[in-house]
Amino acid sequence: MSRWQSHIFTNMLLKNPGAQIVYIALAYTTLVSLSIINKQPWFDEGGYANPAYNLLKFGHLGMPILYSQLEVWPRSDYLTYHTTPLSFVFQAGWYALFDFGLYQMRALSAVFGLLLIFSTYFITRAIIKNHFISLIAALIVSTDYNIIIWASDGRMDMMCSGLGFSAIAVYLTLRKNRLNLAIILSQFLIVLSGLTHPAGILYAFSVWVLIFSCDAKKLNFIHLLALVPYVAGGLGWGLYIIQDLEAFKNQFLGNYGQNARHNLFLSQPFLELKRYLSPAFGLGDESTKLSTLKVIQLVAYWGAFILMLSWKRLRVENNSSILLVLLILHILLMAILLSGTHLSYLVHVIPLYAIILATVLCHLYKKHSYLKTISIFALGLLICLQSLGTITKYSIKNSAQSHYNDTVVFVNNIRKPSDLIVASSEFGFPFGFEGEVIDDYYLGTKGEFFGDIVILNDGYRKLYDYLSQSEPTELKNIMSFLNEKYFHINKIGKYDIYISKK
Repeated sequence: MSRWQSHIFTNMLLKNPGAQIVYIALAYTTLVSLSIINKQPWFDEGGYANPAYNLLKFGHLGMPILYSQLEVWPRSDYLTYHTTPLSFVFQAGWYALFDFGLYQMRALSAVFGLLLIFSTYFITRAIIKNHFISLIAALIVSTDYNIIIWASDGRMDMMCSGLGFSAIAVYLTLRKNRLNLAIILSQFLIVLSGLTHPAGILYAFSVWVLIFSCDAKKLNFIHLLALVPYVAGGLGWGLYIIQDLEAFKNQFLGNYGQNARHNLFLSQPFLELKRYLSPAFGLGDESTKLSTLKVIQLVAYWGAFILMLSWKRLRVENNSSILLVLLILHILLMAILLSGTHLSYLVHVIPLYAIILATVLCHLYKKHSYLKTISIFALGLLICLQSLGTITKYSIKNSAQSHYNDTVVFVNNIRKPSDLIVASSEFGFPFGFEGEVIDDYYLGTKGEFFGDIVILNDGYRKLYDYLSQSEPTELKNIMSFLNEKYFHINKIGKYDIYISKK
């Protein structure tokens, strides 16, 4: 390599701030692509793909594939109200551009994961005012195992989080020179986040806390324009809601209202811990010995949080107290408003943990030579563990995905074009979303149909375990129906395949 080539490589590629962010984005893209291609599909992805598919093909937001839910969520076969609808609209447009499919669905989440990484960088840069710390925070987020898992998933959580954190980033980045634009644009992004998933309310609280703590004295009547996105979003969602107000009450209020009643933080103060003391961080019954290494990540996040909370000088020197406020606010709101067990909601707090951790590590790095070594080692270990978690899971043979694929091949070989398959909704991707697959764990015993092929998976078995305690007679009817009407013809991994006797 010549001297001028070496100069270009060193100064333009390695030291260029824009190039450094691109490298982080490339690392993220590599990991998330590996996960997108190899991760086993699951019923949430099938269920959430159905409304977007129907919007694109038939002009309505129903999810008839989830037949079992009709009893709890009336009209859900035509109107999906159990969550806010914007992700389905985004998906439909995405499918119109790139065709429909599981990988396309996941790729949309991955794009918003990229938005989350950039937002993490700009939030850190605006608060800490240090490019290097901002890069470290973005790097931690881009390799975080849980971020990668949900950025490669068809659920709407990453879209909600990406839009929400971008709202915070926009406000903090623009507020000094263009406060009016900062407030109005941030509220527009918050409304988009909230219309994607009700968790968007976390970001509304966050931005308004920032506005009143940083710029309360600068607010004037022009900032009432910030209400315009809320009015427009409310009208749009309202027009959809009034198509069937009773169905909305049953679906949306039954879903999130129930969470709020039963998961109130003040009545169950340790419920939120379930999200952390879980396989997400290598804990719990389902975790393997190798996956327990992920607990190091949890120790790092909580350790940095406690250190920043207790070390005043660290907060003062880095102007980072607001990070603690935002993180605590998100934790409290998640505990009150969102289910305390769903691991996908971790995407709403991990970026804040990552910023705090990056700030603490860089602060230690500057203090003493031995702390410099420790902070470098800790960061390197964390990045390696996070990245290798994804690489190890998906670069070696993924038995769960392999069993799913083998089941699809086997069923394709035995089914006739007119056969009805009763199975979990993720089987809609290979077999179809236009009545070819019905997700009904009652197996048709409560419906007006008879399946030609039945596929039982762990999701159905867990529901049957629940019925064995809550409705044993119902479970007995289902099992009797299965044994009387079907032959068990194969078992592939955790999938049991049955074919009708008729």
